[in-house]
Amino acid sequence: MKTCLVYRDRILPASEHAFMRRQYMAFSRLKPFWVGCHRDNPPADLTSTMRIIGEGHVLGGLQRLVFRQMGWGAGSAVADLAPVVVHAQFGRGGALALPIAQQLGLPLVVTFHGGDAFKERHYTSSFPPPIFQRRWQALVAYSSVFICVSDGVRDKLAERGVPDHKLDVLNIGTEDVPPARGPFDRLVFAGRFVEKKGLPVLLDALRLLAAQGLTPQVVLAGDGPCVRPWSSLRRVWSMSVLPAGWQPRSYVSSLSMP
Repeated sequence: MKTCLVYRDRILPASEHAFMRRQYMAFSRLKPFWVGCHRDNPPADLTSTMRIIGEGHVLGGLQRLVFRQMGWGAGSAVADLAPVVVHAQFGRGGALALPIAQQLGLPLVVTFHGGDAFKERHYTSSFPPPIFQRRWQALVAYSSVFICVSDGVRDKLAERGVPDHKLDVLNIGTEDVPPARGPFDRLVFAGRFVEKKGLPVLLDALRLLAAQGLTPQVVLAGDGPCVRPWSSLRRVWSMSVLPAGWQPRSYVSSLSMP
């Protein structure tokens, strides 16, 4: 199969092991090969299809700096993989992968996940301007398509001047789970422990349930900066709350099954 070069600057945080990789599960004519500048707890089975630019070289740190800031040597760093397309994750990843695609003459596809479209600081002029700001206009001009995970992301990028014909919505979700049968006795949250994932809303909902005498078992699968406040739920609401930490997809699926 031909190679699809997947650029993710940090390969691959635990919070991305499932949802990031599963975007390529249905590929039948392209084989994803991951490229980035940092190794960040990648799954063991990914190491054979992963390259960290400059890794193992005495001047690897300098190579990465030059690659990221100037784009020099971007194409030669991966030319031996003979990719036919570059797919970058996140807007900043697209800016970093842009020189690779340009130097190899390859189409570039960028997936925007949310904050990379909405956060004004990514687009507001600053000095010195970061890589994303410096390359934004070139990224818009060169890229074949921006994949947007929601209609809101598409609309925001359109506001920022991206032509409509370069915007495509591809919702990222999960497989269907059979509807629960029997009593309402368990809630499962799986994700990073950060406020924007909706954990405060979950806590408010649990308060409402508790006021009605409903105290289901709550499993919080994940980790993050807010893990301590939410791991104390058992003491606060006297509920059966199990902070499970990072778990494989099979474990979370088993919790959701009736």
